[in-house]
Amino acid sequence: MLFKLLFISFLGLLSFTFNAFAIEDLPISASVFGTLGIAQSSDNDVYFRSKTTLPRGVDGSWSFENDSKLGIQVSYEPSEKISATVQVLTELNVDDNYKPSVEWGYLTYRPNENLSFRLGRTVFPTFMASDYSNVGFTYLPVRMPHDVYSLVPFSGVDGVDFIYDTNIGKTYLQIQALAAQRDFDIYNEGPEKTSYELRDGYGLRVTLKRGNWSASAGYLRGRLEVDAPELDILAPLLRSAALFYPEFGLLADELDDEGKTSFTSFGLQYSDNRFSISGEYVQRRWDVNMNV
Repeated sequence: MLFKLLFISFLGLLSFTFNAFAIEDLPISASVFGTLGIAQSSDNDVYFRSKTTLPRGVDGSWSFENDSKLGIQVSYEPSEKISATVQVLTELNVDDNYKPSVEWGYLTYRPNENLSFRLGRTVFPTFMASDYSNVGFTYLPVRMPHDVYSLVPFSGVDGVDFIYDTNIGKTYLQIQALAAQRDFDIYNEGPEKTSYELRDGYGLRVTLKRGNWSASAGYLRGRLEVDAPELDILAPLLRSAALFYPEFGLLADELDDEGKTSFTSFGLQYSDNRFSISGEYVQRRWDVNMNV
């Protein structure tokens, strides 16, 4: 009965960012951003979580846990070709505490004005708002659409990427390619979290901007493993039993704890001084059991 839910939040009104400091004659700068969000559900029997990494959702009582966050980003740029960036964020996390986590942490090398290489934890470029999804005042909704943006339960990946951008006439073109991995935990069903490992990931994203229009398309593919020791014991037993009862083989396949995964996305946006309209299509595929 999701249509019965009513969520009220001051997320957009209480989001902020400001430059914390910039040291004169030193190539160091920092900025602070945050959101103070309060939410409530009109149905006590239905709990809403804005992300699958949250240990619990909001019910009929007002709560600041669903959307509130505080972050800081520090950049060090000793030369035009080399820089380092770190972004630390604190919010309610999968371990039910507010321990700060490193969302971004990478080195950048720019051999020329059109090309850059990055090494470390960088943005996972799935959505149009991936670069600023943690900064609430940069987008119009109270929160980005949950049914789309919750498909990827993390904002950064560990690896290497390169970004090429240029102008072709009046059109801006950016191409990003990456190879990455990431460990993450989410809540699927019930109060217990499940650990996953994304390995051998590779992807490509293309962005076009012209006038008030912007469009993007992206694809990432990799191998996904679920950390579920009980499956390591049960699945081989079922495959052994399948020698006599073939239906057990099908059940073992459904309990597989390793398989391929992919993310495909398309986005289109129009924005001027009066209107802003955007839409995204995202498809997530994986052939590994997620409900463990």
